[in-house]
Amino acid sequence: MRNHSYFRLTCLLLLFLMVNSSCYRQKGGELIPSIPPPDLHLQFFQPLPEDLDVDYPNYLQLNIRTAGVQFSSFGHFDAQNLPTIPRSFYFANEETEEEVVVILDDDGRPAFLYNIDSGMGTKSESLVEFEPIATGGFYLRLYYYDWASRIGTLLFESEIQRNGSDFVSTPIFETENLELEGIIKSGVKPGNRSFAGPITRLNELENSAPIQSRGGFLEDLENAIDNFSTDEIIDYSTSHLRAVEVGGIATALLGLGISELAVGATAVAAGSVLSTAGLGIAAVGLTIEIALKHQRVKDALTTAKDKLVGLGNKVVSTTTATIEGIRGFKRNLSEVWNNIADSSYETLEELLAKFEEEEILVPEEELDDLPDSDGVIHISLSWDTDETDIDLWVTDPSGERIYFENPTSASGGYLDRDDTDGIGPENIYWRSGAPNGMYQVKVHYYGCESSSCPRTNVVVQISDGLGYVNTIQRVLNDVDDVVLVDIFTKNDKKIE
Repeated sequence: MRNHSYFRLTCLLLLFLMVNSSCYRQKGGELIPSIPPPDLHLQFFQPLPEDLDVDYPNYLQLNIRTAGVQFSSFGHFDAQNLPTIPRSFYFANEETEEEVVVILDDDGRPAFLYNIDSGMGTKSESLVEFEPIATGGFYLRLYYYDWASRIGTLLFESEIQRNGSDFVSTPIFETENLELEGIIKSGVKPGNRSFAGPITRLNELENSAPIQSRGGFLEDLENAIDNFSTDEIIDYSTSHLRAVEVGGIATALLGLGISELAVGATAVAAGSVLSTAGLGIAAVGLTIEIALKHQRVKDALTTAKDKLVGLGNKVVSTTTATIEGIRGFKRNLSEVWNNIADSSYETLEELLAKFEEEEILVPEEELDDLPDSDGVIHISLSWDTDETDIDLWVTDPSGERIYFENPTSASGGYLDRDDTDGIGPENIYWRSGAPNGMYQVKVHYYGCESSSCPRTNVVVQISDGLGYVNTIQRVLNDVDDVVLVDIFTKNDKKIE
């Protein structure tokens, strides 16, 4: 009986070793566990000293690649040729072939997000803006954006606030011109409408000066990634991802408060843009979950600080990650990038040149630096009664009035939206080149959705981007009231 048991045990052991032989390797006649190559790959890049330009904002700094996703940071290198705080992040999902770029504000928080058309290698017409609110939460804005002309059309705006582990969306504005066909000059409003114009905040970020180093070796990069991955806006993106996974993109957009008409209008420009924007937010959430929030990624970043002092060409392997320092960008593309990239590019250097040519990471030149400009004017209107329609009128020095039926002027002023159901804001801008002379600002009580329209308090703010701010309050008592808010004169850099 004992011999039979021994024979059976020996057979089971041999069978176990045969089945699991791929998990072992031979060393000195002894079977020892074989550790498979880790699927987490961190690659830290550094331009060659002769190529370093401390003013260039779009150097590739870091790749984190794992489980079919890629996270990359782009930004400046300082005079010591070390990466400073990133200016933008790139996200890629090989399975869905989605590529997304997030532009950061000067505090390292997400400011804008857009998709890349992988087939064309160009930026999509969908643009998402995140703007933090001082009291907590943030504004979410979805635009149709023409990158060639730097002109955007607002489609949807909402205030996002955290409620425990969830987020609540309170819609502020949704355009009803889903075909983006422009204003109908009929004297009768068709509902909320938005108008094409520059997005001032995006232009300001495109022209931001280099962020100076705030820490030691790789400290800036590690801190920036940690702050980004725990940011409230990024938490929202993972929450949005859950909604997409559970109910699809249409359900997630409806959850934001976007109307069924807009969500269902995927055949027209606005519907397609909204869908693309929603998928881009979800793609960021997925990459964050896989590539940034795992403890082994944090451990690998810490190891990199200890082992890659001075960067250069060096490889460090741990049981969970491969960490590599790479000097210069003349690397085989397949070694450092995802498989979504155009196969006609053989090297990373070629791909990054394509990024620069197509302005994939947004250009840093050719736009006015707003804080130094003498031609900026911003006039905003908000009011305190819902389901009312108040209009902002601004007449420029030539006598041309900018309002909902004439949203752009020959002098370069433009109205961004016509909010017909309260409570604003409506904005009129001159992004640059505002002419000298006299400006007249009025507000008009166009109407409301009830038979008796309420008395309404309005607030108008006039600013020039150089420190001048004038906030004025007025009262509109009834429909068709027109109230003069202010008359001011612009003389070069001075408003009087």
